[in-house]
Amino acid sequence: MKSIGLFCIFMGVLAIIFGLFNYPSKLFYPIYQWGSAAAWGIKLGTVALGVAIYLVGNKCCKKESKKEIDFKVLFESAPQ
Repeated sequence: MKSIGLFCIFMGVLAIIFGLFNYPSKLFYPIYQWGSAAAWGIKLGTVALGVAIYLVGNKCCKKESKKEIDFKVLFESAPQ
């Protein structure tokens, strides 16, 4: 999930930078036909969606890592 979020953030920021230099990418070119405000909304929405996906993925990974069993601790505390 984190990699999908980072990809969305990267694509959104890249579209914003290319748009500032009047060089729209082929992926985002159709959004410019809907107007400048819609294009900015979609680009910023892509970045916001990427941040949300990244944060949710990061939170899920932290929960999963807490569920993992540390076998080293189990074997060190076992009676011999």
